Amino acid sequence: MRISDHAYLSLINCSVCADGYEATTALRAQGITVPIIALTGNALDEDQRKFIHCGANEVLTKPVRREHLDMIVGRFRTPHG
Repeated sequence: MRISDHAYLSLINCSVCADGYEATTALRAQGITVPIIALTGNALDEDQRKFIHCGANEVLTKPVRREHLDMIVGRFRTPHG
């Protein structure tokens, strides 16, 4: 798994990723510090807390409204991005 040095955040689509929890944990274990936003169909608070515990900065439940995604991504924009 490789994240570009130019990325300012990572979106992890948990229905595509075999195990979004494992992917998030692996990114953090590699020293990746960019914000991670997990996208999941699991609306349970327990699932969302687990993503945060694994290192995600935010968890969005699908379907995601464009306005909500824009707001969350905007929080992590760099001053130059």
